[in-house]
Amino acid sequence: MRKDSHVVPFDLDGGWPMALSGQSVIACEAGITLGSVDLCDETWQVLQGRGLVSLRVDEHPESYAWTVTHPDGRSETRNFVIPTTPVEIPDTALQDQRSLTEWVMDRHGDLGRLLIWDHVADWWIVNEPDLELTLICSKRSQFQGEFDQWATRPFAWVNDAFWTNEGIRTAVVLSRKYSLGWKR
Repeated sequence: MRKDSHVVPFDLDGGWPMALSGQSVIACEAGITLGSVDLCDETWQVLQGRGLVSLRVDEHPESYAWTVTHPDGRSETRNFVIPTTPVEIPDTALQDQRSLTEWVMDRHGDLGRLLIWDHVADWWIVNEPDLELTLICSKRSQFQGEFDQWATRPFAWVNDAFWTNEGIRTAVVLSRKYSLGWKR
């Protein structure tokens, strides 16, 4: 399935981007909220000023409302709109994991699947908090620290006691799709 090229410059299959020709994919551990991408300190520095963009690529409503109850007892309804086109990530959000997580939660919400790339579109990052997963597709040299840490141990954080059967099945499918070599 091809997303509209002005929205996402990558082919998507079942909500996951296809691996780019000549690039490798690694699976890295992530946090449990959208945007909790755990990158090396050097990587955060390199990403600043690169013109990164983000977009939710999961099935999601375009907006939702929730009610906030203030300490004084009054209630207020707030509306949240999830962007349906790529959003430029400000450099202030690329200082570290916490900065990105806070920005993503304000812009995209705290659940779902987030795709991040730069304007050159020769790499991508996908963050899937339900699986505590970040996938990186790039040349090894672009994310050297992450490749050094995770390339030989995909899904090392998977714990059968905490993961659902559906989560394990998804990890198996992703391992096959991206040739990660993970065996349960």
